[in-house]
Amino acid sequence: MDSLLGSLVGTALAEMGDRGQWLFLALMLHFGERQRVLFGMVLAVAINSLVSAVAGRWLGAHMTDYPQLLFLGLSLFLAGVTMFFAPWRKKKVPENATGVFRTSFLSFLLLGFADRSQFIVAANAARDVSFAYSAIGGMIGISLAMMPVFVFGRSFARRFNVKWMRRIAGILLIISALVL
Repeated sequence: MDSLLGSLVGTALAEMGDRGQWLFLALMLHFGERQRVLFGMVLAVAINSLVSAVAGRWLGAHMTDYPQLLFLGLSLFLAGVTMFFAPWRKKKVPENATGVFRTSFLSFLLLGFADRSQFIVAANAARDVSFAYSAIGGMIGISLAMMPVFVFGRSFARRFNVKWMRRIAGILLIISALVL
């Protein structure tokens, strides 16, 4: 159960002001169909979280407690440190060749591989008996991080100081890693 909360909080913090939010905003503005973009993102995040949790559980079975804890601490620390670098910038989204849902799904599926959130989910799964809690927590955390973009849309960047949002999330992640 700790991995559910750990994955949820860790991934939500790791996604604050990150490229996932900018991609989500770009796709919503480009297509104008917020619900389809949201459903594509949620399905892709669910698959990425499940893959991360299964991989983490497999790694965890081959490690003792201290390496598992080190893996979790390093994933949180590196996620926190990278929050101090400029996020990926919005690029032009290609024309509607594949449909709103499919474009959103594939974009988020590819964006999520080897992302800091994926490592947080894997590290939490390595420490817990049930990888499902880590996967569910990761999916909910990343999806919750997209909600300000979904709610505020175009005014997201004006309402939130993304630079400070990233810094605060980075500090919280680094503190969590140091506590571990």
